Amino acid sequence: MKLFQVFCYALLFSLFLVPLVVSQEIGNPKLVSKLSGTYTNKGKIMVINGNWYSLEINLTIPQKKPYQETTLEGNVTDSDGNKFLVINVKNPPNPFEYSYSTNVKVFERTTKSLPKSYDIPPELNKYLLPTEKAQSNSTEIKEAAEDITRGATTDFEKIAKLAIWVSNNVKYDYSMLGADKDALWVLRNKRGLCVEHSNLFTALARSLGYPTRYVLGKAYGSFGWLGHSWNEVYLGKWVPVDPTWLEVGNLDATHISFYSSAEEKLSNEVRANATMNSRIEWPSGSLLNANGTGVTAGVVEVSPKLDSYDIKAASTAIGFGDKTVVLLSMESNDYRVVDVSLMPCLSTLRIVNVSSQEKYLILEPGKTNIVSWIVSSNPLLQTNMRYTCPLTLNSNYLKERVVPLSVMNSYHSPSIFVSVEKPVVELGGEQTVSVFAPESSKVGIIVGDYTKEKSTIDSRASFSFKADMLGENEVIAYSSEGNTTVAKFFVAGTSEDYVQKIIKPDAVIAGRNFTIAVMLKNSSKRIKLSAIFENQTKTTYLELDKTNVASFRFIANNAGNKPIQFVVSDGDVSISSDTIKVLPAAIAKIGSLQFERINGSLITHINFITTPTVVNLSVGFVNKTNESNHGVTLAPGEHKLILKWNDILGNAYTKETTIKIPESPRPASWFGIEDLMLVLALSLIFICLVAIGTILHIRNQKHRKKRGKRRRK
Repeated sequence: MKLFQVFCYALLFSLFLVPLVVSQEIGNPKLVSKLSGTYTNKGKIMVINGNWYSLEINLTIPQKKPYQETTLEGNVTDSDGNKFLVINVKNPPNPFEYSYSTNVKVFERTTKSLPKSYDIPPELNKYLLPTEKAQSNSTEIKEAAEDITRGATTDFEKIAKLAIWVSNNVKYDYSMLGADKDALWVLRNKRGLCVEHSNLFTALARSLGYPTRYVLGKAYGSFGWLGHSWNEVYLGKWVPVDPTWLEVGNLDATHISFYSSAEEKLSNEVRANATMNSRIEWPSGSLLNANGTGVTAGVVEVSPKLDSYDIKAASTAIGFGDKTVVLLSMESNDYRVVDVSLMPCLSTLRIVNVSSQEKYLILEPGKTNIVSWIVSSNPLLQTNMRYTCPLTLNSNYLKERVVPLSVMNSYHSPSIFVSVEKPVVELGGEQTVSVFAPESSKVGIIVGDYTKEKSTIDSRASFSFKADMLGENEVIAYSSEGNTTVAKFFVAGTSEDYVQKIIKPDAVIAGRNFTIAVMLKNSSKRIKLSAIFENQTKTTYLELDKTNVASFRFIANNAGNKPIQFVVSDGDVSISSDTIKVLPAAIAKIGSLQFERINGSLITHINFITTPTVVNLSVGFVNKTNESNHGVTLAPGEHKLILKWNDILGNAYTKETTIKIPESPRPASWFGIEDLMLVLALSLIFICLVAIGTILHIRNQKHRKKRGKRRRK
């Protein structure tokens, strides 16, 4: 029976999607700061209806990372830097059983800082490309990403908003185990498992120009240890994002990383040299049945919930049918998304209602983040009764707190009115809001992350602030004695062209670095400026009241008139374009050697190949030589040459190379016009002989035909 190569590429869904062994219950995985344990992988592979002669198994393993330690070192590394354990076996038994075990120590990941400006290295461009599962070039995906992030002022805020949206809008559907639907399908159907969450998030983030990669591994969830898929986004450094369980900027220590890639795939595979018509099986059940397969957690360290936040009600008492505001403010020393919810008291009778109970703090170092809830009381409560209804703050990260609130019919909340000076204001422009509360001594407003309280003068207080959030803005005005009201205004982006002047060279040479500068108009705004040339992107952030010049350094790759774009983002986007004239690279190299005998000496002629941009080419020899007007005399052997030249823009080049002179070189004059004539003469003779032979062959055929006819007669 013939031998052939059987390849079986098996994605081990069970390895990453079924619950695995755990020795310790973990209450809130998001608070796990350190985890030490053991990962064991056991399985078997079988050949059915045949025999095999060699077997190669490629297994993913826990990776060594700055935040993850492992005692197992892989023996193969792929282009993404992933380590694999490869097992090669000659004449393996059937079935073949394998196993490996490694100690793993994982630390919580936090993002303490992000660079104000950064370049996207060329090697990360693959994490920007659309794939079969993440169609980031889709108009539908791009428009969704822009809608979700509208009003965001920083890269981290955009990424956080994408993750929040995916987590909230894609229903976790365990019936889709193994479906692996692409991003467009998930966007339209809004359900899936972690793979679907990661596919959609990847497509959304890449559509906005953020390099995004998949991470596959294990994580602890509601069903114990599961195979899990999450993401990392490049914002000058890799930032972890779990869009399924909503961890952005930070990642708990139950996430064990096995593999990262530009595509959602797992590279476990088996290759076998087996007999024809046989098949290879890698039963997933072996992973479930094998004793000890999975994660065994040893030491688990849990961080306490944070208590560094302020929460208060504008008024701790309101009347029936009245409203108040509960305000939470928090600063952070790292980047993260914190979920918070305000729950009303439990009662058979609904005493109060809390608007939009679940909210999210998008925390960045040095910034105060604010969320608020409007709490309204039931107007149909029993008269002459006083109700105590404490409001409870719940969060995965923050300590629980209770906000006291009393509701009574005898309490009178004052009337409150608000007016906005400008219904439409330009981004960065000043807005003024006036609050009228005739019976109140103190009022306040909340607009995004801006909040302030003032005492009223003649029943009025005015607030001025810069409008820094695009789109519709909501002003919540409240009184310290209770009651609240809402007004709205719109912040319009500006189409202002920030680029005043582009300072560029007249021309550049391909293969060389060059600098281009941009002079921007003075402004009080903070902008994000990106320069894009060929496949290179450079990004910086500028405070235009402090500096209005930015420079970028690029390398030209190919000749021609190449476009360069400057993208300014201040909420809206402004694009300026220009072209750079790129001349061909200035290249000089040795083309050929020719030899000539003059007066008994062998002269070497060196022919050079140069591009049109090369000027002033000169050659020098490291070894001593005899030079003349006819050429150079070189002894047999290797000789080092130093080539020096300039390009037409004045840049200098130096190159060292080597030529080899043979022992008995044939002078170029040995093959001259006489040789050519001889070759032509021989060619003509050959052609004539072939023609004569052909004619004789044809005549011979005719004679044979005539003789045959005579015999038949």
